[in-house]
Amino acid sequence: MPGFDAIFWDFDGTLAHSRRLWSGAALEALLALAPDFPMDLERMRGLMGDCYPWDQPEEQYQNLQGEEWWRFMETQFAEAYQRGGAEAELARQAAQGVRRRILQPERYRLFEDSVWALEQCKSQGIQNILLSNNYPELPEIVQALGLAPYLDGMAVSGLLGWDKPWPPIFQYAQELAGPSARCLMAGDNPQADIAGAQALGIPAALVRRPCPPGCRPDYQAQTLAQLLEQIGR
Repeated sequence: MPGFDAIFWDFDGTLAHSRRLWSGAALEALLALAPDFPMDLERMRGLMGDCYPWDQPEEQYQNLQGEEWWRFMETQFAEAYQRGGAEAELARQAAQGVRRRILQPERYRLFEDSVWALEQCKSQGIQNILLSNNYPELPEIVQALGLAPYLDGMAVSGLLGWDKPWPPIFQYAQELAGPSARCLMAGDNPQADIAGAQALGIPAALVRRPCPPGCRPDYQAQTLAQLLEQIGR
């Protein structure tokens, strides 16, 4: 694959997928304490809305690292429960139960071409660097899913305090790759992955989803195999 020395890989939606991860975990945590509470998955999802740092790109969350990240999210969960009618104490207790559910490796599935793509890159001397808006423990999940041996570095927002599309998280990934490395961002989010990378002059590939209006990726592919074929031409 001539032309690139490193690929920055998004995680959720690019290398792995997890159906309704956050809303599902939040619903389970609530119903574990209050089995008869009137809540279902769709309502839970609607109540949570844009409560994640990466859904608020106009804000700067550089102080949200490690435990601070989770404290922020527990507050968000508790507020969502209360919007749904839960009393404050129930909301607080349920919010504390979300984290351990999110961190269950069995909730995640790798796309069938993910390991293959990482292997192909590694065999050709291309660095694989994970670049993800995610919780601080993502490296542990990556290890449990068997991806760690194929990665040369990780840039995770919950550890760094910056979310895509903010420049610092891309710049950190560039530092991991090396000062002269030619890098490509591969992800499924037009704003966070594509626009964020291109704003810094990093070519970007939109994968696994149609291209929405206004998004102009340098590459577009439904599968990672198709992407590697394109960039290898």
